[in-house]
Amino acid sequence: MISKQTKKALRNWEPINERIITARFYSSIKKSITIVQCYAPTEDADDTTKDTFYNELTAVMNKVPQSDVLILSGDFNAKIGANNDDAKNIMGKHGMGSRNDNGELFVGFCQEFNLVIGGSLFPHKDIHKYTWTSPNGYTKNQIDHICIRQRWKSSLIDVRTKRGADIDSDHELVLALIKLKLNKLYKQHNKQATTKRYDLKMLSSEWKKKDIADSMREMLSADQRIGWEETCKSINNIAEANLGYANKNERKIWISDNTWNLIQRRNILKVQSNVDNGLRAEYRAIAKAVKRSARADKRKYLESLADEAEKAAGSNNMRQLFQIIGRLGKQNFNQNKPIMDINGQLLTSTEQQTQRWKDHFETTSNINPNEESEVATGNTYQSPSATEAINIDPPCVDEIATAIKAMKRNKAPGDDGIPSEILQVDPLVSAEILLPFIVETWQQEQLPESWKTGIIIKLPKMAT
Repeated sequence: MISKQTKKALRNWEPINERIITARFYSSIKKSITIVQCYAPTEDADDTTKDTFYNELTAVMNKVPQSDVLILSGDFNAKIGANNDDAKNIMGKHGMGSRNDNGELFVGFCQEFNLVIGGSLFPHKDIHKYTWTSPNGYTKNQIDHICIRQRWKSSLIDVRTKRGADIDSDHELVLALIKLKLNKLYKQHNKQATTKRYDLKMLSSEWKKKDIADSMREMLSADQRIGWEETCKSINNIAEANLGYANKNERKIWISDNTWNLIQRRNILKVQSNVDNGLRAEYRAIAKAVKRSARADKRKYLESLADEAEKAAGSNNMRQLFQIIGRLGKQNFNQNKPIMDINGQLLTSTEQQTQRWKDHFETTSNINPNEESEVATGNTYQSPSATEAINIDPPCVDEIATAIKAMKRNKAPGDDGIPSEILQVDPLVSAEILLPFIVETWQQEQLPESWKTGIIIKLPKMAT
């Protein structure tokens, strides 16, 4: 679970098992950042379970390139203590409590891979060190850790817990400040066509449509002949100036004021319960009340969407109906699921998945020109009559305008970023703009390079 901004730097990720997951990011220091997140067995687990976990974690760590900035974090159920006499190279004197068996295993593991335990390096009060509180509110331990490869120890600025983070857990949020920057991975494609969509609702205004048509006429009346790329850019500039972009992140607030009041009360009690253990029972009660109230608000919101869908179906507004169904059906739906290669191995990096899709479509879509078509060789093939007249003249303006009018609306634009609704504002003017390019292609029998580009969109299906 990462932010949208961080996702742009994500190189690949791999779920090892139910206890270990890794993620690799691009960074601005020309080094990749590898994060290994763990959930270790508890202190009461048997030795076999613990050995199995650390053997699997060792195999994962050995695969991380030595040049990567390696960060190991998670719930290790390990108390490392404040005594660092036997491990001064990998921990400081600011640990908490006394070391247990899990702590011995964890410290030994960190020594093997030259990892520095960040929570022991910085002087903080105990309330900013402990990461777990027992249900009775009296036992507090430091068992969650963030470690970094010793080579990058100077990049670690601070590690401490944030007790104010209301995560409704007996664990506290552990925060590490690291002086590193992630680097966005830029993709070579038309960003405008994939990330922004024009606010086509503005086309319901007649004066907006008139402004667009007038601008396209001025573009057509210009004496200079421009290429296809410049023409697409000019049309997009006209659409942007007159329509603007739709708000993709527009959401309907469904949490009620009563729920927000309960959340605020829960936040206050969380802070107070860290000081007064007698308030922990009241905090747990208010936390349950928040969940009940939020569920009721969500149920009410979904019922309102169902009513809107029923009204849309009654008025035969199929587009609005399917939009609502999509909103109802995409709750907790991950569209970035990994795929398998031809051997059944999991592919999680963008490069691997892109190559797999490329190989798939090269196999299924390409036709060998040396093989005769089944249609051509079958009995259903009908050759044209020798006397039948075939019109080989280029399309005229009226034919192009008719084709523009027949284009479907509310469809995603292609690589040029021009939706069909823009061309349909004035089909005749649009046809006159497109005519020279279509005639040139017709006569030379060569497509512009941009016309050969195809965009493959994954349409994941929800498991039933």
